[in-house]
Amino acid sequence: MKTTPDAPQSGIEWLGQQLRATIFHTAGDVEGNIHDYWARAFGAAPQQDETRNLEGVRIVGGQVDDKQWMSNIRPGRVDIVLQPANPPTPGSSDVWNKFGRPYQHVTQELIEPSHLLIDIVSGVNRLAIGAILLAPSSGVSEAFATLDSVLPGLRLRDLDAPDFSFRVNRRRRSQHSTALRVNRLATWSIAQGQTVSFGPVGSGAAMASESEIRYAAHLQLDINTANDDVSRHIPADKAKAILTELVEMATEIAKNGDIS
Repeated sequence: MKTTPDAPQSGIEWLGQQLRATIFHTAGDVEGNIHDYWARAFGAAPQQDETRNLEGVRIVGGQVDDKQWMSNIRPGRVDIVLQPANPPTPGSSDVWNKFGRPYQHVTQELIEPSHLLIDIVSGVNRLAIGAILLAPSSGVSEAFATLDSVLPGLRLRDLDAPDFSFRVNRRRRSQHSTALRVNRLATWSIAQGQTVSFGPVGSGAAMASESEIRYAAHLQLDINTANDDVSRHIPADKAKAILTELVEMATEIAKNGDIS
């Protein structure tokens, strides 16, 4: 993983809301092999298998321990998505649907199932890693102070604008293929969360109870290989290493902030 020697260390313990690996390909029977894939990747059959014709996607998924895994299959594209299985309890002060441990540890669990997906396709022409991360705070000011530690040039600490969003794409060459450019798209923002619980229906409408609005620093990542020519394939012997490199680039941004 390429790092800048004097890059700041944010010290933020980002928590994951969702992680995703996407493989774009020109050949390979993903749909026909998906149940065998699940047995190899997770040691069990999937609990969900449905086709949504209007959306043009087949969704295969299931819960493994405290995680929900999904494979979204479209022509020429397959996503493996990882998210928490248990949503927040209505009325709880913890309003975030998140993993209960640091992002970088959970991210490593995405690599092996993604590599197994690469084994059942051919003609890989693009790869991508996505992540939705958050760092819960006691209020909007603390959330901005968190972002200020990773975006020091913007001087955000004294802002009071919850609809803030800063998006940047800093391209980098892959270490495994110098001809391959990688888009490192990061969107930094403030997230607001709240749970709502409904009581028994009375003579009119159901009574709703809302928890206090909570704030968090929010980071959305899309790290993907740039490919203006879809007929150009990523070398088969390098696809797994490049996908792992994208995971490392995502972790680097979460750790060090907005760096070149």
